[in-house]
Amino acid sequence: MVDRRFEAHLRACPNCTAYVERIRMTIILRGSIDPEELTPEAKQELDDLYRRWRISPTGPAGAQDGRGDL
Repeated sequence: MVDRRFEAHLRACPNCTAYVERIRMTIILRGSIDPEELTPEAKQELDDLYRRWRISPTGPAGAQDGRGDL
């Protein structure tokens, strides 16, 4: 089940919406994404993005309206 805050954030954030859409298109075109196939840079970028969102005052811990800095 997708987190409601995540979905609310995607509705409000065009940058994240575009990013997720690129991931979806990659999955459609390739069939899947194997984490082992990601470059170290891509893995680090995703990790950093998630960590920034998690510690954001409007991220999961403090989200009131779902507009965390994903």
